[in-house]
Amino acid sequence: MRNKSNDTLRLEFILNTLRKLDIEINSFLCLEVPISFMRRSINKAKNKKIQVVDCKSEWCKSYGTSNKMVDMKFSANKYVPKQNLYNQICVCTDCWVKVGISKEKLIWEDVNISMDLLEKINDSIVKGFSEKEIIQQLEINPDNLYFYMGYIYRFKPFNNNNLNTEARVKEEIGSKLIDKFSLLKSFWKRNEQLTLQATKLFGWDVLSTYYYFWHPKVQKYIYLEENLRTTNIKKRKQLKNKLDRVIMHLVENNIEISLKEVAASLDITENTLKYHNLMENVNEEKLRNKLNKENEEKAFIFQKINEYINNKKANEEIILVHEVTNVA
Repeated sequence: MRNKSNDTLRLEFILNTLRKLDIEINSFLCLEVPISFMRRSINKAKNKKIQVVDCKSEWCKSYGTSNKMVDMKFSANKYVPKQNLYNQICVCTDCWVKVGISKEKLIWEDVNISMDLLEKINDSIVKGFSEKEIIQQLEINPDNLYFYMGYIYRFKPFNNNNLNTEARVKEEIGSKLIDKFSLLKSFWKRNEQLTLQATKLFGWDVLSTYYYFWHPKVQKYIYLEENLRTTNIKKRKQLKNKLDRVIMHLVENNIEISLKEVAASLDITENTLKYHNLMENVNEEKLRNKLNKENEEKAFIFQKINEYINNKKANEEIILVHEVTNVA
């Protein structure tokens, strides 16, 4: 039946084979399966068994429990980091630290955050060292440093309450950040490109970029939420339809049409409008609305002038230019 193949036996293939061999299904069901075949099947099943791991972040409220641990390979994820190095990767949805079973060592390891390095950087910040000094002392890549600093400022591990977060970064609403990170999708895997594009599109500095990156809603969006695979063309079409309805609403309620107002009404950023080349649509509608208002004003003025002239003619009175001007 297998013909020395390791491919999965599908029902269609089995039935076709039985017909060719002229074997009744009842006879097939009564066949004895060799124990060697059974052992291979059992071993494969054991290897695929999902292991439950506890959160290993001592500062996390879920530390020592598996309550918030999610297996990333079974989570409709958009991508799993370093999956070529690990048989299984789990993430804690409280602290967002990822751990995986090393293919080489077959033990659980930190995937994205080194606890030792995190503690060293945290201690250096507490002692008042500058970023330049930390880079020199720890011989660390600048982007990697800010990756850790973004985490430290976001989650404040090790009871470090001396961080002046408000002086370094500005808070943004999670939904707005998700919208912005959707525009950075091509650069999630490459730190240097991520920071360059974030600065170019949104004016963020490096620390702010990673502070926003570690926002729980952003982490969930990147790693766990269902990938709808909406293409830019489809998304642009959807936004265009919503845009038309928003502009109609603004016109009907005599609200000025602007990029800022339209973006706010759509609950997106102005950069998203720019990214999907919808700025021109907004500007065209803005101009059209302006011209319509001007034409309405002209029509109203001409109506008043005509009424004045007709009234003068009816009474056989002299039409004076300055009176026409006053009417207008």
